[in-house]
Amino acid sequence: MEQGDRRRDEILRLPGVRGFWSGSLDAVEGPFDLVSVVHVLEHVPEPVPFLRRLRALLRPDGLLLVQVPDAVANPFDYLVADHCSHFAPDRLGRLVRDVGFDPIILSTDWVPKETACVARPLAAEPAPGPAFAVDATGPRKRGAWLEAVVE
Repeated sequence: MEQGDRRRDEILRLPGVRGFWSGSLDAVEGPFDLVSVVHVLEHVPEPVPFLRRLRALLRPDGLLLVQVPDAVANPFDYLVADHCSHFAPDRLGRLVRDVGFDPIILSTDWVPKETACVARPLAAEPAPGPAFAVDATGPRKRGAWLEAVVE
């Protein structure tokens, strides 16, 4: 799925591509064996409903792959204006669990300064819990570090 259809024809020519969706995630019909969101989640204003929708699109034995910038390894990420959320590995793992996934791999080793998570949907819907909250302490801590770098 892409936000726009500017590269539609190019993507459809790729080997193994069976479809192309553009626009609202609500228009996508599953089920899928794999859903990957690489450098997407940090741009999503409300990651909980977004991930719940992805969970609904997966087969019971399907996999979700999420890759985001690691805000601990790269505090400069806090300066990226279009990032709605910032993730450390533990925070990404907790979010994925809270929306009904079992994170089977949580890695910071695949790509430097990035966190990757591979997860499978849990059989049961998760119990409603506290909403995903913005982490105000992380940016403050990293901001102090950035100020020291500037000085």
